[in-house]
Amino acid sequence: MTEDAEKEKMGVEIRIAPGADDGTKAKVQQLASIFEGPLFAKLVRDAVEEMILEGKLTYDLQTDEFDIPEDIVKRWASDKEKNVWSKKKKT
Repeated sequence: MTEDAEKEKMGVEIRIAPGADDGTKAKVQQLASIFEGPLFAKLVRDAVEEMILEGKLTYDLQTDEFDIPEDIVKRWASDKEKNVWSKKKKT
């Protein structure tokens, strides 16, 4: 697998400014290995699980995405205002 294909698969894009010194390049590679490693993935999964259990994060089945509960309610209310409630006011 090429390096670009591997980065795309991981969802991590690494950019280093042209002319960056070797120390900067080394730090970037260290950070990339941390972000792509299993420990970071486990910590993120644990944090998401904790947020869901505490009610700070929800999974929206309709849009297939994670979101905070307030945003889901705002989108629902906006949709109802646009498609339902505004039509009732006219009658």
